[in-house]
Amino acid sequence: MIKKHTMIKKETEMKKEDFVYSLDNERYYDLDDILEQVDEDTEFVYRGVKNPYAHSDFIDGKAIIESITNGAYDASDEYSENYISHLEEKGKDYHLVIERLISEYLNKTVPQPDFFRVEKVEEIAMSELR
Repeated sequence: MIKKHTMIKKETEMKKEDFVYSLDNERYYDLDDILEQVDEDTEFVYRGVKNPYAHSDFIDGKAIIESITNGAYDASDEYSENYISHLEEKGKDYHLVIERLISEYLNKTVPQPDFFRVEKVEEIAMSELR
């Protein structure tokens, strides 16, 4: 499950490293790398805002609870019916606690993802880059 985050920065506050560039609107690179890829026939490139992922974008506490419940059922059928059932109580956000714990652990032990999504893509003329 990927959670959406919104960019709060205004375009005027964007730094050079906030933007990424592409020739095909699929693979994006920083400005220096894209300038090495263009030739004299290149008329335009795509420019988008780089929005990095975080560990928390990929952690789904509800799916973890469901996986544990299913594993217990596979092991013991109906005998496991009430196993961790309190974690699924309406109005309780136990899944958020699980997400936070896993996210905090990953933040301490593993670097953040080095990949990103690209938003607010626009076509810009090569003359604007040089």
